[in-house]
Amino acid sequence: MILVQGCSFSFGAALESRLTQRYSYFLRNLMNEPVKNIADNSKDMKYMHFELYAYLMHCKHNPETTEKPSIVIWQLTDTFRYGFPDFRYSGSWKPNDLKSIIHPYGYSARFCKTLLWSQFTKIQREYKRLIDDGYVEDAEAYRANKGMGSILKAERQEFPIGDDTFQLNQLQTGTYINSIQKLCKEMDIKLVIINYYGTPSAMLEDPIYKEIDRSDFLIENSEKWGLYNHLCWRGFDRSVDDFHFNVDAHYYQAEKLYDFIVHGKRLRVEEEVHDNMGHMPVFDYVDYASGHQAGRKHILHLTHNN
Repeated sequence: MILVQGCSFSFGAALESRLTQRYSYFLRNLMNEPVKNIADNSKDMKYMHFELYAYLMHCKHNPETTEKPSIVIWQLTDTFRYGFPDFRYSGSWKPNDLKSIIHPYGYSARFCKTLLWSQFTKIQREYKRLIDDGYVEDAEAYRANKGMGSILKAERQEFPIGDDTFQLNQLQTGTYINSIQKLCKEMDIKLVIINYYGTPSAMLEDPIYKEIDRSDFLIENSEKWGLYNHLCWRGFDRSVDDFHFNVDAHYYQAEKLYDFIVHGKRLRVEEEVHDNMGHMPVFDYVDYASGHQAGRKHILHLTHNN
């Protein structure tokens, strides 16, 4: 069995027939092996890691009820994503109950996502204006008060939340990758990692990221470059929502995964990004209609120019 974890790219968002057009379906046919796809829209890295870790622990300690995968395919997502459990689903996670962790309601229903791009870009714009006008102290006070556009309300107070550099999430992501890599090696499970986006160069110098075994990555030059840019370069259709790829890209991904798993052939992606491509590597899942281009451009700069 092949276990697939990921966000909307692996879930099959924007496909006309999600169950029969996403890459996991095509890979199942190419490999002639059953596939269990637990991807869901908007999943963050923290919960992806939690689900994978929980699933593998159940394989280890409850082998009679949990099938051990021969291959785990983990599609990494944006490191800025972060979700809080929705209070209405309190108690839906239960000890020694894997079905309660990998829940039929999915991630989207049980979590509140916490990044409003329109607010974030507005705050960044005003912060820059104050800096440019010479009001440095006012600028720092403004950003400290506004945070990154997400507000936590407790009793009668409001607390700006989130690390607007995203560096905390990026460092944590490195620990998640290391954790699953070591567990899969211990359990003799082949791990395939698909990164849609690159990693800021400053992160690559950190011991957490130096520990990552890049041989598990589908993309040969995964340190700074990702699959999203490659699929755009290849001209795959994104016409449904101007972000997610259509069925032709999913079949292409299945073929590349097959070549990697069976023949050890890795994919080297293009190492150039054009601002005029009409895309930026970030999905605005809170407010897609407002301010998303500026947010995408910020992530493009963060990823490839740091």
